[in-house]
Amino acid sequence: MVVSQSSVANDTALTYNKQPIIDPVPLKLDYNLADNEEIIKYEDENIELLTEVITENPDKNASEEQKVLQILDETEIIDDTDNLEIYKEKTVSIPLTQGIETGLEIQFTSLKLKEFPIVESNLIPHIEPDEVVNLANTNITIGDFTLYNAGIKICSYPNFKIIELKTREFKIGISVGLYDGDTLKSEGEYFYYEIFSHLKNTRLLSVAGIFKKIFSGELISFEINNLKGNIVFENRLQYHKFTIIENAVGIYQKVSKKLRLHKNKNLSEAPLSFYTLYLLDQYISGHLYIDSWINFGIDNSYDINAGDFIVFSKIHTLDMKGINFDLKETIKLKEPITELELSHVKDRVTCYKKIVTIELEKIDKK
Repeated sequence: MVVSQSSVANDTALTYNKQPIIDPVPLKLDYNLADNEEIIKYEDENIELLTEVITENPDKNASEEQKVLQILDETEIIDDTDNLEIYKEKTVSIPLTQGIETGLEIQFTSLKLKEFPIVESNLIPHIEPDEVVNLANTNITIGDFTLYNAGIKICSYPNFKIIELKTREFKIGISVGLYDGDTLKSEGEYFYYEIFSHLKNTRLLSVAGIFKKIFSGELISFEINNLKGNIVFENRLQYHKFTIIENAVGIYQKVSKKLRLHKNKNLSEAPLSFYTLYLLDQYISGHLYIDSWINFGIDNSYDINAGDFIVFSKIHTLDMKGINFDLKETIKLKEPITELELSHVKDRVTCYKKIVTIELEKIDKK
């Protein structure tokens, strides 16, 4: 179809309205030149005044300028930036001595888990009983377990009594009181114990199991002559300790197998601490870096300043046949020493729960 031009125009065209004619505004050219003359005259007068101010006393201005230049010449400007000492932080290496412990090591030392024999007591040090009464040997029931032919004695102190149970493998004392004239029951929270050395791993596991029963509050009962025992004693921290001992036996057996240790087969006879055993297990398992924290307070004889880092190190001697290396423990602070840690105690560096990384390294024996 062909669309005609006229039809398109009619469809799209806007209505046209005729616009009115606007006369142009005439341009004014007849300005009064006299006004311009006044302006020019005013500007000329100000320029002359400014010139007079500047040139009024050229000798005085030159003299003032000369004084300024003389002062500048006589002033010594010292550029000492080349000699300015900028403190650079340093890393200080310090041997790991007694009393400086990581949180990892404190898990063992706080429970007095060092080496065999394992000894612990919350009695006053060096206190001696006023009287000791030895009773006959008898069988003792601890929960569902029977301890056969154990020795029993009663130790009397000024303000409390202790019943001591003893076998060839351990002894344990618990504070008790006499009730109804013939029954011993737990009274107070005093205790002591010792686990002897030279126990086979199987016997050590058995002893640890007995102690867990005692410290979990299972009933300790016996009868001897006219005396009965009905004792319940609970200590959750000690229960946890003997769980760690059980785990240590398993770790030692694994390490012995991997390193082929044939002579020192039993943990209670091995010349190493529980903590060293833990580190040795971590090393041979490929865990060379361990995150922890550290507490320490040391004399600042190393010129330690804010911004410095400290590295502690210790060699764990593995004096066991079949092991031809020692283990180096390096403890590195993750954050620098602060001004506050230097100001706690004068001339000392005191840190609490400072974040560290423990690095383990094999040192071949010479």
